[in-house]
Amino acid sequence: TALDKLGEEGFLECLQQVSPTSRTVFSLYVVDGYQHKEIAEMLDISVGTSRWHLSNAKNEMKVILNKLFN
Repeated sequence: TALDKLGEEGFLECLQQVSPTSRTVFSLYVVDGYQHKEIAEMLDISVGTSRWHLSNAKNEMKVILNKLFN
């Protein structure tokens, strides 16, 4: 997997390239385990916007990782 090839530090460096709000939502959801409702309340955004930012972060990471490995 990409994480195996990059290691945690490399993955985090790639994550830093993701747009700020999407990166924050990704971290809160994936790393910290918060649900979209909780994230929405913390960031004063809608649940739908939280979901969009998570999806956006994943898409941005795919592009970043594809550039590294292709």
